[in-house]
Amino acid sequence: MTIQSRRWFLIALTAVFVLSLPALILCFMALTGTDADFNEWLQQNFKVTFSLVLPPLPTILLLLIPPLIILLYFLKLKRKPMQVPSTFLWKKAIEDLHVNSLFQWLRQNILLLLQLLLFVAFLYSLLGFRYHGTSTRANHYILLIDNSASMSATDVSPSRLDWAKQEALREIDHAGDRDVGMVIVFNSKATTLQGYTNNRAKLRDAVRSIEPTQRTTRIQEALSLAESLANPVRTTEAQVMRPPDEIEGAEREVLPPEGIKARVHLFSDGRFAPVSDSVLANLGSREVGFATALGNLNLHYHPAGKPGVEHANNLGIVMLNALRYNPGDAKLANLDVARLQILVRVANYRPRPAQAKLRLDVLQNGKLIHPEQKLLQLPKRTFSQRKTLEDGSEVEEKDEPGETTVTFLLPAFDLRGSLVLHAYLENANDDFDTDDAAWLAIGAVRKAKILIVGPPNAILEAFFEQEAAERLATVERLSAADLTKDAYLKRARSGDVDLVIFDRCRPEPESDMPQANTLFIDDVPPPWRRGTEPVKNPFLLVSKKDHPLLRWITTLYDVGIAEAFLFHPEKSLDPKLKPDFDLPEGDPKRRTLPPLTRILEAGGGVPMMLAIQRGSYTDVVLTFPFVNREIPAQVATNWYREPSLPLFFRNVLYMLGNVDDAVRVLSAQPGEPMILRPEAGIQKLTIHPPGGSRTTLERGPRPEFTHADTDKIGVYKVERDDGATRWFTVNLLDSGESNIQPRDEIAIGSERVAAGEERPQPRDLWKWILVAAVLLLLVEWQVYNRRVAV
Repeated sequence: MTIQSRRWFLIALTAVFVLSLPALILCFMALTGTDADFNEWLQQNFKVTFSLVLPPLPTILLLLIPPLIILLYFLKLKRKPMQVPSTFLWKKAIEDLHVNSLFQWLRQNILLLLQLLLFVAFLYSLLGFRYHGTSTRANHYILLIDNSASMSATDVSPSRLDWAKQEALREIDHAGDRDVGMVIVFNSKATTLQGYTNNRAKLRDAVRSIEPTQRTTRIQEALSLAESLANPVRTTEAQVMRPPDEIEGAEREVLPPEGIKARVHLFSDGRFAPVSDSVLANLGSREVGFATALGNLNLHYHPAGKPGVEHANNLGIVMLNALRYNPGDAKLANLDVARLQILVRVANYRPRPAQAKLRLDVLQNGKLIHPEQKLLQLPKRTFSQRKTLEDGSEVEEKDEPGETTVTFLLPAFDLRGSLVLHAYLENANDDFDTDDAAWLAIGAVRKAKILIVGPPNAILEAFFEQEAAERLATVERLSAADLTKDAYLKRARSGDVDLVIFDRCRPEPESDMPQANTLFIDDVPPPWRRGTEPVKNPFLLVSKKDHPLLRWITTLYDVGIAEAFLFHPEKSLDPKLKPDFDLPEGDPKRRTLPPLTRILEAGGGVPMMLAIQRGSYTDVVLTFPFVNREIPAQVATNWYREPSLPLFFRNVLYMLGNVDDAVRVLSAQPGEPMILRPEAGIQKLTIHPPGGSRTTLERGPRPEFTHADTDKIGVYKVERDDGATRWFTVNLLDSGESNIQPRDEIAIGSERVAAGEERPQPRDLWKWILVAAVLLLLVEWQVYNRRVAV
């Protein structure tokens, strides 16, 4: 072989390598998911995009073909010994021996060059380049993907959500060059992951980023999002859109934009409540109905999961509750010790009876202290089917799971230790394991911290010194003179009390109002002033009979009152502050009266008891005293003789003092905020979720803590700044999610949307033809070498 011919072949091989290098880089970017920005740059500058047309694993295997081809050229050939009569023939027979030397393969081997060139062409076709040319019309499509708890069911492999994501990716792949799409994911709330774009890489990334959740399913917010983007302006008020300088008498008819027609692909198992007509009307249309409310949306439902009741394979815990059990045992009169009656409901969604073992573990401070178990025999599910009656009419039988409610009666436990109950099905062997377990945190009895400010009052003392009241509240007393001292001011501003009772007194500046609920007896909170006009012998009338302060109180007609003061919310304002309320509307310094609720009145509509909202706190005003303001030894009402007064004070403790003496079940559903209301004085909580990072909450000016990050099912540990530890739980406990049979149709208003027919997806046969060509060349190479060896 001459030097020039060898140089020519080296140059050709180098050119093939350089030609393949961009394709190899693009393949690497696509495999590692770093192609989105480069695709966007290509589309903006060259109107070209690329994406792998095969899954990652086959792509990696195909990239190994060139090394295998070259490796075959180095393999030693097996030859049969031959006797020849001429050295010339011997020389030709052994010429091929040099093919196994390291550089001898650089001779002019056209077969190798053609094979590598064919692979380079195949590599570029593997990248699936697309040219985004001009088009007369672009279609809009919206992908609504359900990632709620039931979409984690494994009746389709690996899960329903993975199936939905693959189907959504197919819709993206087969959209036109100018078609624009949007991705919305929903569970109990909806989120737009990608707005309208024709960049397929961004749409694919949005779909692939969807993760399963343990939340329940609600579709209303997702429909509202899609509708608001498809119908950006939905108003019948033409005046809103008129130009401001329009000449009177020359008005023109102004019509709102028609919006954008969009095809909506809903990937879900349909396990959400039917959307009512009233909900649809709130989406933007004043008319009721599917076509009018959704406007330009053309909904197509793609059911996820195996259809038919015969494929519904799930057992689930749908209810877990705890009640105090006290059959009259005197030892259990203490609120901190109680026997618990645990109710567990288990549902069978299979079309056949099932047997399951239900276990209940009682944990205290994280340690197992009492186990229980029961073997359940669950009846089969009765599924809906149409039945023809004798008169020819058809009725639809109900679809109900086979349910069993189990009761566990536990021994007496000290509730101050924060019990946690763990109920779970052992070896359920179903397709949805999220509902196979549930937890329940039993909170300790919450006592109120009460501060009474004012002169001595025998009626108040008689109630709060009772044993029953002492079990519900701890009481501290201050005199009216202490309102200007640190003894009151520090307690008021620290939020260290639940309820402050101002008896015939009040703090003067508004800034001294406590961070707590209040009860004003014969006085009013600032910015009002106590009226000087008396109301003699008023007769009490109930204005709001269902108010919590009047619970269990049936009559007040026999309550006699010597005198009350006349209170007009609009006229009784402090003269120093009244100008702030009289400022014109729009002035940032203008104040408005807070919401007031009249609870009791006298004749003529004179308020006798009213509740005033002060931010997150409630101020209750009684316009009459219990004892005479001037003569403390003289009572001013006979209410203390009536059984309704202890009931009223009890209601004050429960409503304003936030007392809870029942078995407190601290639980929420995934995604729902958890409201924590510890005793007054707790300023900081640290939340430890199951398998996650901790979160610190500050009380601030509110009487409770709100923890919103409750996406994970399980037990949440709560550490308080006083060193105590509490718990709360998050559970699914939703029969709609546990019924994993996909719906054949969904109800949107008065319309029903059936599952769409599965349209045939086009397949690119050229990919497999190229694979077959490469395999054919490999076979041809093997045949050629066998011919040479003979």
